[in-house]
Amino acid sequence: MNARNTRSAILDMAVKLFNQHGSQSVSTNRIAAEIGISVGNLYYHFNNKEDVIRALYDRMAAEMDDLWSGAAGFNISRLREMIDKLIQQMWEYRFFQREQLTLMKKDPLLLKKNREVRLRKRGEIEGFIRGLAESKILRQPQDEETTPALVNAVWIVSENRLAFLELEGKSVSRKNVQAGTNLILQIMRPYLSPRAIAELSQ
Repeated sequence: MNARNTRSAILDMAVKLFNQHGSQSVSTNRIAAEIGISVGNLYYHFNNKEDVIRALYDRMAAEMDDLWSGAAGFNISRLREMIDKLIQQMWEYRFFQREQLTLMKKDPLLLKKNREVRLRKRGEIEGFIRGLAESKILRQPQDEETTPALVNAVWIVSENRLAFLELEGKSVSRKNVQAGTNLILQIMRPYLSPRAIAELSQ
């Protein structure tokens, strides 16, 4: 296994174990053992577990960059697909959704990354929503506060879906997490154009 493949294998195994057991319960020794490499080999790529978590966060942020790019020509099916992908990413990195406050408090570098990414993502999502309005999927916002409020609503639901399920005593399954797509569409429904609502009902 070359260096690039080893690094990817470490991250893939780390997110799998973190999702299953929580990052607090998984050591770098465990990650190395699961993929059959020495701990020294792991430390060649990452200084410690916090470094692994930061790398996973960078990967998640890069995937989100791809997710929100290019809103031109969207239809309601494309909108649903985008929301599905957003919720899917929440599932794939669910350990982070569960632990993000704790992780940020422990790691100032991760907190700094997160604040920078959130600022950038907000601009990307607002641009995405403006693109939907230009494509006649959404009604044109009535005032300057509408788009930021809609961004906040979508963000809060997607980011806190797992915590909501756990507090409700419901299974944190892929199916229940992905039901968040319909919830987000319902939040957006008052802003959808008549044509989009008709397509959504088909």
